[in-house]
Amino acid sequence: MSSEEKQLANKSGKDETKDRLDDSRELIELFNQLDDEQKEEVIIRIQKHPQLSSISRFWEGPLPPPSALKEYEEVLPGAANRILKMAERQLVHRQKMEKEKLDKIYQVQSRGQHYALLIVGMIAFSGMFLIGYGFEISGLIVYGTTLIGLAYVFITGRRPKLKQDSSSEGPE
Repeated sequence: MSSEEKQLANKSGKDETKDRLDDSRELIELFNQLDDEQKEEVIIRIQKHPQLSSISRFWEGPLPPPSALKEYEEVLPGAANRILKMAERQLVHRQKMEKEKLDKIYQVQSRGQHYALLIVGMIAFSGMFLIGYGFEISGLIVYGTTLIGLAYVFITGRRPKLKQDSSSEGPE
């Protein structure tokens, strides 16, 4: 530790000590303002509960309550504005991520529809090809099952669920 760091540490230690002394003096002044009965009550309570207590405050969401913002501002001028800007940046980031996620979902669904069209077209062409070359039963089976599958998807608006799909579903 350099001599400058030691001086800073000593200075900050002195500042803490001075603050504690100021607080102690304020407590003594307040205590002296009490009447004898109140002083006795304070002494009895302190003796019964000598431990220190702490207060915890927490909140949900990106912003603290207005009272906490005011306290931050008193301790560090400009802190409330920085907290608000941080929350605004977080909001913009979250909205950007949600938009990107929706765009990706749209791209995947769109790509799936294009591939499905290509596959159905190839299967339908194969069925017609088989019928054209004299394999009517095989061609009708390939072509018919393709049409029945397409009709089911278009009528119900979804694919049939498999048992494996239900096991991958869970609480999100």
